[in-house]
This record gives sequence, C-alpha cells and structure tokens, in this order.
Amino acid sequence: MSKGFTLIEILVAVSIIAIIAVIVIPNLRRYNEEQILRNAASQLAQHFRQAQSSSHSRIKCPDGTPSTSWGIKLTGTSLYEYIYDCQDPTTNTSVTLPTQTSDKFTLPPSVEMSDFMLCSPDDTVDLPVSIKFNNIKETVSFAESGANPSENNKKLQLQVKSTKSNVRLKAIITVNSGGSVDLKFTEGEVTSCG
Repeated sequence: MSKGFTLIEILVAVSIIAIIAVIVIPNLRRYNEEQILRNAASQLAQHFRQAQSSSHSRIKCPDGTPSTSWGIKLTGTSLYEYIYDCQDPTTNTSVTLPTQTSDKFTLPPSVEMSDFMLCSPDDTVDLPVSIKFNNIKETVSFAESGANPSENNKKLQLQVKSTKSNVRLKAIITVNSGGSVDLKFTEGEVTSCG
C-alpha cells in the first residue's frame, strides 16, 4: 500500500481550489470597493456635520474673529472644502476667508460625487455649490457658483458613487434646510429627490 496521493486526487483538489478562487476573488474586490465608497461617503457626511457643529458652537474663524457661518463647498466631483464666513470687526459685515490647505479634501480615486439636486423644486445644480450653516439666523443656505444663497430650498441631495463598473452601491447624502444631514446607501437608481 502506498501512502501518497493519486494524480486524480490532486487534480480534483486543485480544480476545487480554482473554482472557489474564481468565485471569491471578484466578490472580495467588489466588497473592497464598496467599503471604500462607504468610508468616503461617511467621511463627507461627517464633514457636513462638523461644519454644522462648528457653526452652532460659534467656533471662531482661524483669524480669531467671530464666525457667522460654517459650511462645505463642493468644488468638483471629488473635491470639497470647509468654508466659513467671519465677522469683519471694522465694518460689522460678513466676509468669506480663503480656505486653508488643511481644510480641503479629496475623495479616493475610485469614488466621485454626482447628481447634485436642490429638492424644491427638483433642480440639478452646477458645481461649485456651497452649503452653509448660519449660526446667527440658525438656517441652512445653498448656493451655486455666482448665485446668491437661497434659504427657500428644502434640501440638497447628492450621490456618492464608485467609478468601478462592478459596484452598484451608491450613497445618498441629503442636507435639509432644518440642518439634518442624512446618509443612506442604495443599490437602485435615484432619479429625483426622495
């Protein structure tokens, strides 16, 4: 009696391992991309909440002057930055200070923002768009580049999605005029504000 494996036993074992690898590896890649998307969307939503918290806490501007609002400016499909309006002590007016380098953020290369909509009425928005939490009026305003901020819109909605074709998961971030920041994940198509 021999104590070795036959060629057929070895081939069957290798075949089973190959079949398992063919099934598992693509799913692991998709899972990894979904995790990158989840983390990026969660971080963006957290930055909205941080801007809101800074506004409500009346955190001073980096130059030490009182702030009138804090917010997020979405400058590209993968770029955004903190923005803050500060009280000019000489004129008692609100001025926007230049953003510091440390206040700028980039999404991972495989993640992008898209489908920016102001949801009253459903209207697509061109970048850049600013979302500001005003600590004096206790309101939220939304403004496209070059437009005056509007507090009449009920909410702003945007999608965060993967650029990889094998990932169907999307994140929907909604900031409403009352200040709530909601994050939900879906695999379906989102065509209007919900």
